[in-house]
Amino acid sequence: MRQSFIKKLEDMPGWFNHDNYAIFDDFSFEELYKEIQSRISIDLALDFFAENSRDSDYKSIEEHGAFEWQAYNSILSGSPTLSRVSPDNGENFECYNLIDHLIDRQLSSYHKYGVRMMGAGELRHLNGKLDEKFGPGEYVEDFNMELLDFKRFHLPLAHLLGESDVCKYSQVPIVFDLESFTDKEILAGVKDLLSVMRKQLSIAEPSKSRVWVSDRDKILEYKVLQTLDLRLWQKYEGIRIKKSVLIVALYPNGERGEVEFDATVNPFIKKLTSENVILPTK
Repeated sequence: MRQSFIKKLEDMPGWFNHDNYAIFDDFSFEELYKEIQSRISIDLALDFFAENSRDSDYKSIEEHGAFEWQAYNSILSGSPTLSRVSPDNGENFECYNLIDHLIDRQLSSYHKYGVRMMGAGELRHLNGKLDEKFGPGEYVEDFNMELLDFKRFHLPLAHLLGESDVCKYSQVPIVFDLESFTDKEILAGVKDLLSVMRKQLSIAEPSKSRVWVSDRDKILEYKVLQTLDLRLWQKYEGIRIKKSVLIVALYPNGERGEVEFDATVNPFIKKLTSENVILPTK
């Protein structure tokens, strides 16, 4: 019978070895953060398959065989450098097609600044929502993206999305009149519009936690990657490690105790793995 609770240090998993993590000593903050993001992805995948195995075409993360499963097995095989097994091996592939290049730039910019142009497919999706709510528009056969009658065409998307979506929709397409207004005027307009959109969608401004390049040393000293890997293993295997045993395994030289772990390491890991993180700017 498999042990579900580890109470002794000698019962820790054989794959867990601090020597395997020495490779990270020369990593930059950006490289370490990518490693953390890979582990977040594994964690989300484990949760997804645990919650959706009945409805998904793939009944388990093993059957799916995606990057997350390969990365998890890489950790267990003693190779915790997940950037080596990522889908693109950490490389930025050049887009030779102009449209592909435009889309790639859009998505890259969006992940940095949260601003991008609305995609054509998204517009069709939103027009479909209008049809569901109000019926077909007058120009439903029109070639130009199924333009609707004047009032429906100008219905604020924030109102439509906030009212009709089961899940709260937080991405609102914005139209800029670049020809008629200066950048200063447009930025002022966006600032005024933001408060209106947040009220209509009932989405408060998120609180952000800032991390710094100097936090690189904390990632290493606090054994963040080791902690995340042990948490992934516990979640997948359904095994719990006694807190005192976990602390000794993470800090064999007594660098930190349980109280300090809870007061400093846990909050730091929570900040790093949060969606609301402001990363250092170069």
